[in-house]
Amino acid sequence: METVREVLRLVIATIEKYSLFSRGERVVVAVSGGADSVALLDILHELSPQLGLDLVVAHFNHCLRPGEDERESAFLKELADLYQLPLFEGKSSKNLPTSPSLEEEARAERYDFFARVARELDSEKIALGHTMNDQAETVIMRLLRGSGPLGLSGIPPKRNQGIVRPLIEISRHQILAYLRAKGLHWIEDSSNKDLRFLRNRIRHELIPILQRYQPNLIQILSQTAEILRQDEEWLTNWAEQWLEVKAERLDSGALCVKISEFLALPSSLQARVLRAMLSSVGGGLRRISARHITAIQRLLTASRPQGELNLPLGLLVRKSYQTFQVEVVGDEGDKGFL
Repeated sequence: METVREVLRLVIATIEKYSLFSRGERVVVAVSGGADSVALLDILHELSPQLGLDLVVAHFNHCLRPGEDERESAFLKELADLYQLPLFEGKSSKNLPTSPSLEEEARAERYDFFARVARELDSEKIALGHTMNDQAETVIMRLLRGSGPLGLSGIPPKRNQGIVRPLIEISRHQILAYLRAKGLHWIEDSSNKDLRFLRNRIRHELIPILQRYQPNLIQILSQTAEILRQDEEWLTNWAEQWLEVKAERLDSGALCVKISEFLALPSSLQARVLRAMLSSVGGGLRRISARHITAIQRLLTASRPQGELNLPLGLLVRKSYQTFQVEVVGDEGDKGFL
């Protein structure tokens, strides 16, 4: 059982390194039935006496795979019974599009369900089963899409809304070895082989080619993401502190900054300040990309004294002579975006 002990040791190290849990916390464990999430549940169940965690299982059925979805739900019931843990199941009521946006929309619906379960149970944490391989795939995917340092920092070990990823420093190879050593079963999701999705093409086609040049590709990309994440964390903290001093919070919730003080910053720090403003006003940066940040900088350096820029999630950047502000005006996305 050396494999089991080694994986448990690595997960404990990750939990301690990033302070993922506190003793006595109730944790919603998101389980799809796949190898990673089954390993996550078993590992946290093994560690829960040591960590003092109260576990519940959550599963979301997207209703996209007739027959397969039902088998998955039945498997989850058996799994929760095996660990004698409560199971909370959700089911999609939406007709999700069979398009490139399917993955993002399904993810958003799934995360909303986990957040609702956490609120109903007064749970502090939601544990997800992302691994080192997911990290590497995300870095490559964002690199291909032209992301900057923030995007290339990949999947954070923890983020707001209490989301934590205890397996983020464990490879899929180690996960499978752990499951086999413990005699655990899992369900293979047929959609993970669907090459219409970019992530699957990266996983099944591109990464095997790159590994011919660098066999340790997964570990190296994970390390690169961690280095960038640490840099971004420091720069984000700096930007937030700058805003505390320089920005004015209006009664509407908007943030207002003097353009001259903003433009005095180096371009890279301008980008961090803009992200911090957008995140503070809009509640996050989902769907905000590098092109949006560049467009704001162009607006602020243009000779016109006034102007507006509509961004996703109803965010508006308004330039007015010596100042500019970020505010929320509605739920429209990219309307009027240049």
